[in-house]
Amino acid sequence: MSPTLRAGSVMQKPSSPDFVKISSKGQIESIMGAKQLSGVSAPIVSRLKQAKSHYEELGAHDVYAHNCRVLFAAAEGKIVDLQATEEDGLSLKVVDQILYHSIASDLFLPNSVQFSTDFMQAFTLQRQLNDLDSTKFDRSGEYVRLLNDPSNDLTALLVALYTRIADMMTIHAPETTKASKTVMPGVFPLHSSWRTVQRAMAEPMLKVYCPIADWGGQTHAYRQMRDHAVFYQYPEQFLELSKEVQKYSGAVANTNVFLARVLQKMAKKLELNVIIAEDYQKVSKLFSEVGPNTVVVALKPFKGVGGLLHKSIKRDIPVEKIHDWSGLTVITDNEQQMYDVVAFLQNGGVRSAAKSVGVADLYIHEPTDYARNPKQVTNYQSVHIDVVTSSPLMMPAEFIVRTLDMHKKADEGEACHDGYKGSPLVNGERARLMQRLAEITKSHFI
Repeated sequence: MSPTLRAGSVMQKPSSPDFVKISSKGQIESIMGAKQLSGVSAPIVSRLKQAKSHYEELGAHDVYAHNCRVLFAAAEGKIVDLQATEEDGLSLKVVDQILYHSIASDLFLPNSVQFSTDFMQAFTLQRQLNDLDSTKFDRSGEYVRLLNDPSNDLTALLVALYTRIADMMTIHAPETTKASKTVMPGVFPLHSSWRTVQRAMAEPMLKVYCPIADWGGQTHAYRQMRDHAVFYQYPEQFLELSKEVQKYSGAVANTNVFLARVLQKMAKKLELNVIIAEDYQKVSKLFSEVGPNTVVVALKPFKGVGGLLHKSIKRDIPVEKIHDWSGLTVITDNEQQMYDVVAFLQNGGVRSAAKSVGVADLYIHEPTDYARNPKQVTNYQSVHIDVVTSSPLMMPAEFIVRTLDMHKKADEGEACHDGYKGSPLVNGERARLMQRLAEITKSHFI
């Protein structure tokens, strides 16, 4: 058998570590005067023009600009498809919510638009989520109750959640700050301090909305929200670490090349078909591919400033001691195949790949075998191998190897990572929402 390597992209470009300075590029308002919006479908253009007219009547131009920025963030985060047609299962519903989500009461919705029952249900849920997000008390139980309330339509709930995610992606944008100062009944809830609101949102961003974006494979949205949240909690440390991490951009890129080389060598040495996915939703769609001659790999690119700082503070360790700046997870068909991969990594595979990118000084930790000795309480199973070096050409990396059954348990079952990361969403919310998403979605963006 000829080994193969399939991937969307192996050599990941590292994300910018400084999410504090988010530009407003692509703002719809800047091109609304043109005859057409390039790359935006006719149904969405029509909705934009209607919303623009409505906000002009309200005297809330800044709110409209904010909503446009949220819409582009949703497209960047693969929450909506700006080329969506009327047949799209979800995107247009989210677009409608985003264009009017800043309105605090349905009394101020445009009379000229006939909104569906789905829209009104999502509108109500979105307002409930917004109220929860901006409060100071511990509201974990309230989120769980809302997401599991059988009276809530699951489609409307998804629309409301995605609207909130897109909104949180733009929380640093100038349009958001300007809109928050709009003084008008029914438009944009008034707050004494926008900074207070941002700080209040940090916890739900991390514990509720980040897991939801992660479930849907919306990695860009996940990382942006996480970095915003960590910045609000630790602004001085975040800015200091952002400057420090800039020095490592070359090493991060080189580490990604190193990971790709490891997989290439593994495919050849073990005569395996290696299928690479860049997020966990894509991984789940590849479960049927895993077999005696095929493994699936989930790539974990550079953790980002927010990820590094959050883990450093949570575990009380220096950032440079964090073992998984980057890494990957190999999902195998059976335990024998799993231990074959572990042996390859430990006995030359990792070292050979490192030398190919100019790194000779490498320390490979002994495998931590949670497969044979599962973690207590969660019963988590996997084999972990950490790799570190003093070379300035590479950052620490973590290799995780586990069988498909172990992966399902770690990703969705009793050992689900959402639980150990402190999220209250560990009661089957993922299965319910993802099943509904599969039923209503045709767009490859979601």
